[in-house]
Amino acid sequence: MRMARPLRTVLSTAATVACAYGAEVTTPPAATEDAQQMETMVVSATHTETPVSQLGQSVTVITREQIKDTQSSSITDLLRQVAGIDFRSNGPHSSSTTLGMRGLTGYHTKVLVNGVPVQDPSLVQPMPMLNDINLEDVERVEIVRGPGSSVYGSNALGGVVNIITRTGLGQEKPRVTLGAEAGSHGRFRTTGSARGQEGILDYSVSLLRESEDGISAQDTPLNRDNDAWRNQQVQTNLGLRLAENVRLEYFGRYSSLDEEYDMADATWGPFKDTGETTSQRWTSGLRLAATDLLDGLLDTSLAASISDLRRGYLDDDGWSLNDDFSGRTVDYRWENTLHLHERVDLTAGVEQLQESATVDDGGSPAWGVPPSTPVDDRHRTTALFAEAKAEPVDNLFLNAGSRWNNHSIFGYEWTWTAAAAYHIVDTGTRLKTSAGKAYRAPSLYELYEPQYGNPNLGPEVGKSWDAGFEQDLCGDRSTFGSTYFRNRVSDYIGFDMVSWTYDQVSGVKTNGLESFVRYRPVTDLTLQFTHTYQHTNDMEKEASPLAFAPRHKGSADITWRPCGGRWTLNLNGTQVGHVTTQAGGGDHLDAYTLANAALTYRVTDAIEVYARAQNLLNENYEIAPRYNEYGRVYYVGMSVTF
Repeated sequence: MRMARPLRTVLSTAATVACAYGAEVTTPPAATEDAQQMETMVVSATHTETPVSQLGQSVTVITREQIKDTQSSSITDLLRQVAGIDFRSNGPHSSSTTLGMRGLTGYHTKVLVNGVPVQDPSLVQPMPMLNDINLEDVERVEIVRGPGSSVYGSNALGGVVNIITRTGLGQEKPRVTLGAEAGSHGRFRTTGSARGQEGILDYSVSLLRESEDGISAQDTPLNRDNDAWRNQQVQTNLGLRLAENVRLEYFGRYSSLDEEYDMADATWGPFKDTGETTSQRWTSGLRLAATDLLDGLLDTSLAASISDLRRGYLDDDGWSLNDDFSGRTVDYRWENTLHLHERVDLTAGVEQLQESATVDDGGSPAWGVPPSTPVDDRHRTTALFAEAKAEPVDNLFLNAGSRWNNHSIFGYEWTWTAAAAYHIVDTGTRLKTSAGKAYRAPSLYELYEPQYGNPNLGPEVGKSWDAGFEQDLCGDRSTFGSTYFRNRVSDYIGFDMVSWTYDQVSGVKTNGLESFVRYRPVTDLTLQFTHTYQHTNDMEKEASPLAFAPRHKGSADITWRPCGGRWTLNLNGTQVGHVTTQAGGGDHLDAYTLANAALTYRVTDAIEVYARAQNLLNENYEIAPRYNEYGRVYYVGMSVTF
């Protein structure tokens, strides 16, 4: 932790400057860091909706306003600036893009859409498909860093990302919005939506179609043609108020994604650029909730969801595998909250989750590999959970939860979380800390693949804690804070090169410091800076750092709304330190800096136009070895609301 003192100096200097140039401000809009908006409510950190300021966990909320300010076109672009998040991607729009938190890998992060898990159980390790999210239909994104298995079960060792979509609730006048965007590399996108509320029914329906000619994803002599990308989707949110305190909600989503890809590494041989993958995803969720039962004592809800993902890989030259993957996740949940006292809530419930996968291996004619069916199986987890939230004394907020999991393969696993937040009102200081235990169940592939699988695998187990502070200055015009974190994952599932099967090794360790400064000198100007320092280690190999885990990452975001908010200028950037492709070695990928800008003009209340530029510095960088990323690109767009 040698950088702690210089970082404190930087934060202190920034805070001093903030005070020196401060001026009268209004209450800031909903923002991205947990200390910035005292009344921001989140649903992802605990079992019930809770103000961010009352949580000991590290939480970031990206609001609808920030999504519009940045005019980001993808969820990965939006999340790059969040402290503690790293990406790995084989090209600009790769379906293999993974998201990791606090130095851990992508399958240690749980990703949900409206609370529905969207991990693909047919992959070697379950991970979400991130490049088919329509940001025009996203209301906010909640990111919870730290163990989340007491709420969400398997995979939530590093944290949780919950993408919450827009509804028509409270919008009494129906609105139809049409949008279009065009730009570099043949990008063209059209969107349409209708939202509103009619009596007891509220609705939101949206459509998206987008395509790009792209670039060659892989940087090799035989892979020179552009890899095109096409995405289509439709999404529906419906709500029905059955009684004053009873509500039925439905969420449905379908997406179809076609992507040309460069599969092979140049070091393996003269592979040609002929690969194409088609992915289709169906997601549905139904929830019945009743509140204020028994004179306000009880809230209860029943929920069921299903997520289906099918992927097909095709290579006419026969160099790569011609495979079909099918993964399904079915989840049932019953949850009850007792309001025992105005300062004490108790939540308890039961959940059952079933994952199934089928992999039809078409073989590899060029290698003489015949077709086979390596995986066609399922497993089930039944869980009981409980959580308590309390404010025992003024300004001290506690929450603690536990979850008992019964897995159909390896048996029982118990997880827990405890957190505390304390406000020192006179000084504008908030202290917070959290700790917990999380786990990851072995995937169906790791268990049942005929040649490499190991049915005797148990779960990976992670234990974590963090502690930090947030400080307001200059009448809440400036806020800064830091959080120290430490993770240890034991019984790590890795591939044994001796037995050629999946086996469990000692594990990995990560620790670091996440810091931010946010300053609003005048009403129309907001500045925010974040920095993440992390140290990662493979305990089996005694090697550091872990693959694709940068030691340093920084971000900046500046938003200016002159002319009464009719114009919005957003400048943002991310600096990512160098990484290695293997623990302690492998290829060395250089550090890089990305700078972006977006300018939005509200012509009338109904018409909005914008221009966006990404990678303004025209940085030549790699996120994965020998895979290209976009240089400087430009986009223009508009939306019309009726």
